[in-house]
Amino acid sequence: NRYIVEHLDKDLSLAFLAEVVYLNPSYLSNLYKTYTGRNISDYITELRVERAKSLLAESQAKVQEVAVSVGFDTAGYFTRFFKKHVGVTPQEFRSRL
Repeated sequence: NRYIVEHLDKDLSLAFLAEVVYLNPSYLSNLYKTYTGRNISDYITELRVERAKSLLAESQAKVQEVAVSVGFDTAGYFTRFFKKHVGVTPQEFRSRL
């Protein structure tokens, strides 16, 4: 969990995380679920959404900058991801604050 939090802006695919901890991806996924009761991808998604919300609320960073800081290459994909999980676009979220 600490590695994920500290590297939220990097590749956090299951395959990459498995390499980091020297485990098979399937085994890592099962082990994580057993110990935490949740999927590793759900945890990463939750952290990315919460960090994005925080950055949008507390800074004047452009959406593209926020996207990169939470691990997305393009603002378009980040906007679709954010809207799917929050219900509004990043711009709408910021304007409602």
